Amino acid sequence: MNKTGKTSLRAMKKDELLEFCWTVIQHYNVAVNRGDELQTQIDHLERLLFKVREQAGNIRTGEGEQIG
Repeated sequence: MNKTGKTSLRAMKKDELLEFCWTVIQHYNVAVNRGDELQTQIDHLERLLFKVREQAGNIRTGEGEQIG
């Protein structure tokens, strides 16, 4: 992360400040997108884990077995 202080920001020209802000916005958007992707993966893994636990319970109890 850029350790630009208030003094440095005040000394920037308008174009430099605009570029700096735009860079911050882009990095923020990337971080948010990664967070969304991670949450989607977490949700998917939680659903899979639920199904695995459900299947393990079925196997232990013999529930859902087909005879024949």
